[in-house]
Amino acid sequence: MYTALLVISVVFVRVTHVPSDSGGFWTEQLKGCLSVFAGFLGALLTSNVAAIIMTKMDKAMSWYTKPLAPVVLYGPTGLLGSSHYCCLPLLGS
Repeated sequence: MYTALLVISVVFVRVTHVPSDSGGFWTEQLKGCLSVFAGFLGALLTSNVAAIIMTKMDKAMSWYTKPLAPVVLYGPTGLLGSSHYCCLPLLGS
């Protein structure tokens, strides 16, 4: 089932791909994969930086006293780090 979905997706993207000056089909796919991976690493990095700052302030566990407090602390940092717009100049887009 997953293999069929992958094949159908690749065929659909290949058929609807509009050539650009920045590279071919597989070059564009590689740029997209690198952007997603960089966003993942950025989200991990910024969330861990927030955790380190909270540990240095001796407030490491204080955010867990309320159910939504971790979302308030780690949600924005994860979104900030996963923003792929910072990676676009690096990829030549």
